Amino acid sequence: MTPSQVGPYRIEEQLGSGGMGDVYLGVHEELGRRAAVKVLPASLAREPGFVSRFEREIDAMRRLNQPNIVRVFESGTEDGIYFLAMEYAEGETLLSILRREKKLPWRQVIAISIQVCSALKHAHDVGIIHRDIKPSNLMIADNGTVKLLDFGVAQVFAGTKLTATGGIIGTAEYMSPEQAEGKRATKQSDLYSLGALMYVMLTGRPPFSGNTMLDVIRQHRYGQFDRPRRYTEDIPIWLDDLVCSLLEKAPSKRPPNAFVLSRRLKEIIPKVELSTGQSEQPPVEDTTVDGPIDDPSSEFQGNDLPTQTAPGTTESAPMGSRGPGEATLVSSLMRAEIEAEANSPLRRFFDNTWVLISLLIIVILGGYAWIQYHHVTPEERFEIAERVLSEPPSNRWLVARSDHLRPLLEIDPEKWGPKVDPLLRQIAEWQAVTGAGQSRLDRTPPTLGVTDESTGNTQGPAPPAEADRDPSAGEPAPSDRLLSGEPQRILDEVEAKLEQGDILGATAQLGSLRDLLAGFEDDRFEAARQRLNELQTRIDGYSSGDKTTSFVDAAIDRAATAMADYELSGEQVERTRALKMYEALLFLYGDDDPEVRDLASAAIRRLEGERDGNEPAPSPLNRPSPPNPSDTKDLTAPEDQTAPEAS
Repeated sequence: MTPSQVGPYRIEEQLGSGGMGDVYLGVHEELGRRAAVKVLPASLAREPGFVSRFEREIDAMRRLNQPNIVRVFESGTEDGIYFLAMEYAEGETLLSILRREKKLPWRQVIAISIQVCSALKHAHDVGIIHRDIKPSNLMIADNGTVKLLDFGVAQVFAGTKLTATGGIIGTAEYMSPEQAEGKRATKQSDLYSLGALMYVMLTGRPPFSGNTMLDVIRQHRYGQFDRPRRYTEDIPIWLDDLVCSLLEKAPSKRPPNAFVLSRRLKEIIPKVELSTGQSEQPPVEDTTVDGPIDDPSSEFQGNDLPTQTAPGTTESAPMGSRGPGEATLVSSLMRAEIEAEANSPLRRFFDNTWVLISLLIIVILGGYAWIQYHHVTPEERFEIAERVLSEPPSNRWLVARSDHLRPLLEIDPEKWGPKVDPLLRQIAEWQAVTGAGQSRLDRTPPTLGVTDESTGNTQGPAPPAEADRDPSAGEPAPSDRLLSGEPQRILDEVEAKLEQGDILGATAQLGSLRDLLAGFEDDRFEAARQRLNELQTRIDGYSSGDKTTSFVDAAIDRAATAMADYELSGEQVERTRALKMYEALLFLYGDDDPEVRDLASAAIRRLEGERDGNEPAPSPLNRPSPPNPSDTKDLTAPEDQTAPEAS
């Protein structure tokens, strides 16, 4: 039943009804002012905390004075019924327009959204969050002016039985994920709801839908939506990206405030006109959003100049028509260039599967033709090898052998054998003398004089067998030269290590070579043995200053660890490792460091004693005090002999 009087207002007709009360058109009896009077349910007065919350929110809403926000005139109570008198906005709700039109042109969506941003900026500046932005709360006047309704009314109902039974505050299709989780609404929550509203205006459908409200809320929290351009292709890419950024799950990824969002919305139309080279209509005038335009930090702080609230208060100058700045122009030009290239005939030509397959075939055939054109004939290979071998000996000879001469024998041994064999012998003789290019795999000398019984070709005179060669002959056989070249190469490496200061590496390599040469009793390696002894004398002459204390300490610790592992486990592998390490320490540093000598000697005596069944010596895990040098035993001598005194 429609009341005839609510407070000082004479009721003329009912405008609407909902879960938060009934709305009537009333006229103030004294002022003659028309107002929309919202009568709240009588049961609310009995809810705990409702009265104080109602008065607090109404006081906050009275501070809102902005052209795009419905003003609150007064509030009161009569016979236990609370009412709220607000500015009466003539026009049609956005919900009614969308039911009729399904969706709106994107330019109109931008115009409406900019005005909503103006209202939100003003409200957020005074600390008020709307919490329930939806089409039914937007009134569109005939001249295009947008009025945002029900500011703060949702907060009035927070904590009541009405909200407890009806679910979370807000409308499910436009609710932010944080509101869906029951968290406190913020400025970014209103921006999310505005993004969902823009999505509906552009596409005619909400970003998320479901059979129940809980399904929709769950999708706001976890679901993925389709981009607006999927349903409306003529939407500019900048507007499409902006709506998607507003619908980000994380509030920090959304635009920072309504002022920044308004600026970005205003840039879209100039960008579109610049990219298409047209100017269909003038840019949207900024006559509603107030704030500084020269302070870059204002976009992220939200501390803009105050808007007009009452006569005599400070008023910021309207922003007016403002074209894009230099950075915006450059960005727009680059975006336009990219889109122009995407639509170019050349791009469309190459965006064809058959064209790409044809190009691939052309490339393959061209590569094959290039290879055939640059193919080296056998005659050219032989000429190249002869030209290289006419030069002074160098590693180029080895390259000629591997790249040209040997391939010729593989191609046609009957034809190229007589021509190639002399050149191969020339390379082998030079390599045997110098040891160039030798490795362990090259120790077996090539057969220089073998007759191919299948062809009858002889690859040169065969060298005499080792048993038939006269040892007194002055010139060694090619095989001897090849064998002696490998030790010389190793000795070269040892000498290089000495030059680099790698004493330990040189000593180890020299010892290994000495063991190998011990297996040859003839005099073919006499030169190598003589040079080996010279290098050993050079190593023995290095002073103790060449060693690094930290390395010696680390080696002693490692040897002690191996010895301790042996004593605990009895593994012979650990005993052998520890023994070898102590012997190496004694050999390398025993003459120069008495402490190292005594420590290593004691450890070796202990390990040798356990091996021979003798009584073990004291453990050398801690360095003992230096004993008399004459007590040091030569580990390399038999046990019944005494080693010479350490110098």
